Amino acid sequence: MKAALCCLSTIILLCAAIAQEKKHSGPQWKEYAYPEDGFSITAPAAPNIHTDPEATDVKVYRWDLATDIPFAIHVGVRPNCKDILQQAKDEPPQESLIEIFLDGYRGIESHAANRKAQRNELERIYCVKEKAYSLSIQYPLKQTRPAVVDRVLNSFHLIEK
Repeated sequence: MKAALCCLSTIILLCAAIAQEKKHSGPQWKEYAYPEDGFSITAPAAPNIHTDPEATDVKVYRWDLATDIPFAIHVGVRPNCKDILQQAKDEPPQESLIEIFLDGYRGIESHAANRKAQRNELERIYCVKEKAYSLSIQYPLKQTRPAVVDRVLNSFHLIEK
């Protein structure tokens, strides 16, 4: 009987410890899929989805990954997306600009330090057929690039409708 009680109390303590660890480990990231816009992404919560007020044909998915780390994906049909990428590559660099690829589709990544706003600004733009995806994220200027930035950017994937 003592052995059974000891075993039961050990199980209860173990379950309590696991529950406490989950409570303090922050939100549980999961995959969110948006087949109508052709992508999925892993994030700590569902995004705030709305229409871009300046371009009503663009849908915006927005997250606050941390107190001072906003992240957004802008999705819209842009038949001239590839031309825009080429212009960005051809212009004299005003910021860090590299060519990137996603599932064989061309894109660019730019990184700029906005000293006025005291923010690092990172943006990835992908051209997928006639659709453009702009992923933008900001974090404090004097902070090294947080792991959450790479985690969310690297989880972005194209999916079939």
